[in-house]
Amino acid sequence: MLANLKTQLQFSSIPPPQIISNRDVINPAYFPPNSQAYPPFLDYSRPYKPSELVMKSKFIAPIALVEFHHKLKMRTNVEKYDGLTDPEDHYNVFVSAGGVEQWTMLAWCHMFVQTLVGAARIWFDSLPMGSIVSFEDLALKFKLHSSQQRRHTRDKTMVLNLRRGSNETVEEFIVCNTQLFIKFYLKYAEIWSQILSKFRHDPY
Repeated sequence: MLANLKTQLQFSSIPPPQIISNRDVINPAYFPPNSQAYPPFLDYSRPYKPSELVMKSKFIAPIALVEFHHKLKMRTNVEKYDGLTDPEDHYNVFVSAGGVEQWTMLAWCHMFVQTLVGAARIWFDSLPMGSIVSFEDLALKFKLHSSQQRRHTRDKTMVLNLRRGSNETVEEFIVCNTQLFIKFYLKYAEIWSQILSKFRHDPY
């Protein structure tokens, strides 16, 4: 029967079936998109990552394409970080959890990103593609960003807490703080109206 089928295929445009070997079975996660040489056999049991997820990853390829052969577990004391709580405390709790779980360096990278939500996630998504080469690199970027955010928060508080002296007119107040207003207006235009609203109904 197989011989007859092979003979029939020789006289038709249908190619004969190929013999499957281990090297013919590849992981779809590693196959480049829009390729003209699409392989006939894919191992759909392997972990899959959409090509756009890999191509847009902030990690270098070895980190972005890693396959975890066991389920990673996040300890319950590690909470989500949205940029509003203490970043140093969040980082220290995460590091302690990772040490207990004995993650690989690649797991540290992916697990830390899973804790970022809200403004913190927006910051991570704004990083250049393929710019993170290790967990230490990710941690350094996170700490640098967090320190800048803390300084900006203190700056906003300082400006919003400015008070006009009892014998100081609005004009005098503005003249004395012109450079300060210009500096922070360029950074925090949204708080300008809050500053002026304090004096909107004040007599000159």
